[in-house]
Amino acid sequence: MKIMSVLPPTLTLPRKGGGNKRRSLLPSCSLPPLRGKGWGWGGGAKSGVFILLLSLLVACSSPLKSDLPADQVYRLVPQVNTAPGKSNANLYLPRVEVSPALDTSRITLVKEQFQQDFIANSRWPDDLSGYLHAVMLDALSRSGAFQSVSDQLLGNGGNYKLLLRVSAFQAEYPPQGKGSVAVVLGMESILVRVQDQRVMGQHRYDIRKENVPVRTGKIVEAMNQALGETITALIADLEGDLGY
Repeated sequence: MKIMSVLPPTLTLPRKGGGNKRRSLLPSCSLPPLRGKGWGWGGGAKSGVFILLLSLLVACSSPLKSDLPADQVYRLVPQVNTAPGKSNANLYLPRVEVSPALDTSRITLVKEQFQQDFIANSRWPDDLSGYLHAVMLDALSRSGAFQSVSDQLLGNGGNYKLLLRVSAFQAEYPPQGKGSVAVVLGMESILVRVQDQRVMGQHRYDIRKENVPVRTGKIVEAMNQALGETITALIADLEGDLGY
């Protein structure tokens, strides 16, 4: 039976005066000398020594841990004004289309000369398209302006499909990294009557929040406010398109 040696990985370093020096990449751990009777390489002692060496090697090896800070997850909870009256429309929101450059779970930051970056160690709970879809469904439902709001068609009549496209939802960094941040939101909406595919209304919303402090919490707060203002204007336009 052959004895296989278990050796840690090594790194060859140059030695002063010529020659090379080999250094282990694992933490150093000294092994006690094996002395006395019964510690020869014969009989069952071979397997015993192998197990001992392997156990000591595992004990001396520390697991690799990242020293990077964990990502902070931020949420959007836009304030929506409750509608005075409820329409009979069943609002169908299939998805929210987001510009490919923005469709990520990371919070987008645009620097000078249109350089795109992301806010470090900060993200949304999901990719932006999926997350905004859930946020919009919740906000439109909370408004009380519609008979129902769903991501599926409900019933046979009174269904209206709402198409949303987000072209901008980011923070814009100040020139030379000095000053305050601006938050930008751009959204387009199209309301379609499902029965005959008639376009009932089409609108665009552009909101810009200036003088936002360069802190992630304040940036997300401004984005939340911009989204709330957009949803409030959207609901008012939808009520007008539906004749309420």
